[in-house]
Amino acid sequence: MRGGSVFLAMLAGAMLAACVSVDVKLRTRPSEPLEEFTLQGKGEDRVALVTLRGFLRTGPDEGFPGPEPSPVQEVVSRLDLAAEDSRVKALILQIDSPGGTVTASDILYEEIRRFKERTGAVVVSLLVDLATSGGYYAALAGDRVVAHPTTVTGSIGVIFLRPDVEGLMDKVGVRVEAVKSGLYKDMGSPFRGSTDEERRLVRGIVEEMQKRFAGLVKARRGLEGEALERVARGQVMTAPEALEAGLVDRLGYFRDALEEARKPARLPEDVRVVVYRRERYHNDHPYNLMAGTAPDGGWGLGGLKGMLPFMPVRPGLYYLWMPAALED
Repeated sequence: MRGGSVFLAMLAGAMLAACVSVDVKLRTRPSEPLEEFTLQGKGEDRVALVTLRGFLRTGPDEGFPGPEPSPVQEVVSRLDLAAEDSRVKALILQIDSPGGTVTASDILYEEIRRFKERTGAVVVSLLVDLATSGGYYAALAGDRVVAHPTTVTGSIGVIFLRPDVEGLMDKVGVRVEAVKSGLYKDMGSPFRGSTDEERRLVRGIVEEMQKRFAGLVKARRGLEGEALERVARGQVMTAPEALEAGLVDRLGYFRDALEEARKPARLPEDVRVVVYRRERYHNDHPYNLMAGTAPDGGWGLGGLKGMLPFMPVRPGLYYLWMPAALED
């Protein structure tokens, strides 16, 4: 009798399992199309909200369970959608980023500039937690820059990062032999220290990239001489300090950035604000950064996270505020 009861229970469980379909969605696939969702307002004319978040890079994030689009790809895809819609009269670029590679930062600036050129739309940069170095570089494309009162920004400068494992290799008794075609072919190698001449050459590249950044600040913010020199030393600033230094136009929140966007575009107070997402968020709002450009929920730093003590980071030039990049 007991055996029969167990059998019936097992049979009932199997039948129940056969009738139930469990659909667990771990994440939205990057291949899914972006769709327009309304956050607030009404009417035909639109203000598009695009979020730039995380470590700025051109390559994908090789995370689990698969690669994610880069911030450059995500932002440019949204800019293209907004540019194709003649009803989009203005755009708010919401930035929360410590910066990233020199090239990624420069591409983002250029794509935002081209968006303005193609559409004639007003662009307002809205700085959230961090908009340092490359994050601020991208913000310079905006017609106006609004910073939250608690934003940290600035860090106008460039840094060259190169892992150095020579000491570690000496300890474990490993050597790397390089047969090279020219004197400087292995310049920057992580397997040996740099010579004075190599440091001089790298310094020249760093200074050239710094001139590019400072020149953009001069052109877009109208800073010259001592005022430009003061902000181009690489230091971070609070939002009030950035306002005083001329790096931002106003302190405020999303509603203030919306005001800065809609007034020049002559849009009504209840103008429709839209975003481009791959999935619908219930009770969505402008500060929903989950649908931004850091799919891993953090800075999307890849090799930068946990880089100490061995710095397994790609050598290269960065518009980046390092302390923010290193936080867990």
